[in-house]
Amino acid sequence: MRIIGYIRVSTEDQAREGVSLENQVSRLRAYCALHGHELITIYEDRGFSGRDLSRLGAQAALEALERGDADGLLVTHLDRLSRSLRDFLYLVDTHFGPGCKFSLLCIDNQIDTSTPTGRMIASVLATVAQWQREEDVERVKRALAHKKSKGERVGSVPWGFRLAGDGTTLTPNREELAIMAYALDLRRDGRTLRAIAEKLKLAGHRNRRRSTTWNAKTISRIVRAAEEYEASDEKKWIDEEAALVAEAAAGLRPDGSTNAD
Repeated sequence: MRIIGYIRVSTEDQAREGVSLENQVSRLRAYCALHGHELITIYEDRGFSGRDLSRLGAQAALEALERGDADGLLVTHLDRLSRSLRDFLYLVDTHFGPGCKFSLLCIDNQIDTSTPTGRMIASVLATVAQWQREEDVERVKRALAHKKSKGERVGSVPWGFRLAGDGTTLTPNREELAIMAYALDLRRDGRTLRAIAEKLKLAGHRNRRRSTTWNAKTISRIVRAAEEYEASDEKKWIDEEAALVAEAAAGLRPDGSTNAD
């Protein structure tokens, strides 16, 4: 059988190191040599998730099959091609199912979708792959939510905050908070993102690169961050703190009376 191989790694680190890719290539070649298949070519995707099929390598492999370059597609594991049950069922219906002229071969579990048993096993594994992907997403969400609840950084430092001396905890950045509030007010007044960028430039406000030049993408991110911040508990705490400071400066007691009373 003439075979097209497909390999994928999901992270940029894996793509740079190349170990996983090399391992997949070796296994594809060994499988074809063992079973007497002709390996026409191998398509790859570096640093792409398997959550959907919008990958250049995957699309190129399917197009090569449709051109008649090969009779089957070979992967080391089903989740290299897809971790979506919907996409897998779509591929079975359009390329690898009954009445289709292509076979999907998977080295692990010795799957061959040209047989009913092979398609059944592949469907079960596709269901498991999607479940694992959804579990991974939920686990990451829970971990990030826990870090946020402790006031720790999650990913890049969000607008309106800076890292504390411990390199982990976030503290308010008054300068950025003022820019955010100004940008949000302008947006609510109906200004376009480009107009807001120009206003910030004319006012001499500097971005994180210490430049007074702003772009619409950054303004959009700032406005969104300002909306989230406005509804946050953090803002309520800061507003309450500011009110207490103002009262103390004016000589007011918590009951509203003055120190002179």
